[in-house]
Amino acid sequence: MNVSRLHLCSLVMLLATVTGTGAEVPEGMKFIKGGTYRPIFLQESVERQIHDYYLDERQVTNEEFLQFVQQNPGWRRSSIPRIFADEQYLAKWTGDVELGPDADPAAPVTGISWFAARAYLASVGKRLPTLDEWEYAARADESTTDATKNPDFSAKLLTWYSRPTPARMPRADAAPADVYGLHGMHGVVWEWINDFNNSMDTGEGRSGGEIERELYCAGGSIALVDKTDYAAFMRQALRTSLRASFTMASLGFRGAWSADTALPAVTQNAEITHALPPGSIYQLGGIWRNQRDEAVALRSLGGKWQVICMGYTFCKAACPRISAIMRNIERDLSEEAKARTAFTFASFDPKDDTPAQLAKHAKESHLEHWNFLTSDEASVMELAAVLGIKYEPYDGGIAHTNAVILLNPAGEIVARIDGLGASPDPLIQALEQQALPADKPRR
Repeated sequence: MNVSRLHLCSLVMLLATVTGTGAEVPEGMKFIKGGTYRPIFLQESVERQIHDYYLDERQVTNEEFLQFVQQNPGWRRSSIPRIFADEQYLAKWTGDVELGPDADPAAPVTGISWFAARAYLASVGKRLPTLDEWEYAARADESTTDATKNPDFSAKLLTWYSRPTPARMPRADAAPADVYGLHGMHGVVWEWINDFNNSMDTGEGRSGGEIERELYCAGGSIALVDKTDYAAFMRQALRTSLRASFTMASLGFRGAWSADTALPAVTQNAEITHALPPGSIYQLGGIWRNQRDEAVALRSLGGKWQVICMGYTFCKAACPRISAIMRNIERDLSEEAKARTAFTFASFDPKDDTPAQLAKHAKESHLEHWNFLTSDEASVMELAAVLGIKYEPYDGGIAHTNAVILLNPAGEIVARIDGLGASPDPLIQALEQQALPADKPRR
């Protein structure tokens, strides 16, 4: 199944003054006038306000990404740690800086992970579009800004999406431009969005806690606002299945820009240390703060086995149960294993979970010996993405999948349990088997 592809603008960021605010807009971007937008799921059926923004008129090309990796060796195919991209990263290229016969320089670059897309865009002063920005613009055809009620438009999308991915992609600007001047929003490649990890189809972990599911899946079509909008559902189903390191032969990206939105901090892969395994989550950048208001880099957690979860302290439904699973793990460990294990709770909620709030929560919970961490939104997003935990703001709270994850001392994920009813036994057994010195007898 081949689909909609997000274009990115030229790597050489020539600037032109286009907005009335005096802000400079990167060349090759098209203005999208804001308005109201209704997401496709019933749980999110309230209209949202979209502010003015810009999108690249086409996807980022192989030639542009090639220039990026030439200047940033850490993002080359042979150098990138597996935590940032899987084995199919830039698979159509014949080498680190060689495109090869199946990678037309003017075609959209594919085989790109979320991390790599964000790093490229940061290098040219842009960001990935949000889900709302992408979907809002993607409603347009050649003559109108919202063609979603046009059966011919819907039929065309489904026909495009059903086609197999070609071995050699067409030029990124080959598709006719829509009313905004955007090429290939549909029918070329799928496109990364910044908040793909917020894509969930039902309500495990929502504030009310009425619905509990062990894992999210793409089976939520009954929740669509418009049950005839199968194309939008297909996009949502894809996003639900993605992980930040995933790459696909039909997945590319394009850039977004807005004068009133700060560019997010992203891991630039410049501080990667080869002393860490390529799959270590400690390769992530960002600075966190603990409940003692101390600056903490994730790699400072290394050296011990870590039992880690993500939640937020004002959660009254799922998060206490996640913490209870971790308490049970700690309680049932042998003294030898316990001495080599630490417990970490990372917050989804930078706004409310300040170090002072984390300290208060740790004290009230009698868990002051655990690590409680908070950071900026970009760092939270990256950590959740590599841990495979999805989350999104919902009805005054935060909806999220529920997982407790075991990291070895080098920061590699070695075990996990998913769902609120999960038994802690697999993690306990893993710790008892692996966290003890080699000269100790195994249970």
